[in-house]
Amino acid sequence: VTSTTMGTVVTVEVEPNATISQATTVTPGQQIQGSLYDRNDVDYYKLPLTSQQEVTVTLSTTAREQFYEMGLLVEVFNSSNAKVGGFSSETANPIDTKLIAGPGDLFISVRKDPSNGRFEGTLQYFLTVTSTAMGTVVTVEVEPNAAISQATTVTSGQQVQGSLYDRNDVDYYKLVLASQ
Repeated sequence: VTSTTMGTVVTVEVEPNATISQATTVTPGQQIQGSLYDRNDVDYYKLPLTSQQEVTVTLSTTAREQFYEMGLLVEVFNSSNAKVGGFSSETANPIDTKLIAGPGDLFISVRKDPSNGRFEGTLQYFLTVTSTAMGTVVTVEVEPNAAISQATTVTSGQQVQGSLYDRNDVDYYKLVLASQ
């Protein structure tokens, strides 16, 4: 289902999408309007990638009634079902994460953050996923990079954006130096 609001095309979430196998396929750049119908609801989305891409996942919500009401947890998984990114949203303001993914399917889940706030059934979220072709210089961390053997290679002088998706996440980076 789609609707147009002030020139923006919005796709409304379609249930059921509570498992990876039921994930709703998203079109890059298309905003999806969703909601959680109870405290255990999880909404899954799938972004098929035919090549390695830089992916940005952005979430905003309708206004929260009180400051600490119903945090949302966004988690990103690769085609092997390994968690490769995510964040918690506690405000209506847009929050995003960037990562390198593909080829293969990338899955995004949205659910109530179990560590934050009460369930608010009227809260709606807006999810946008964008992807762009990779350049030759990595500017975003590549997950998994939680061990030295998985370190993301970086270029001297180039800024790299990384994110810690939970309190246990560790990111390793490697700078290859030329011999003298």
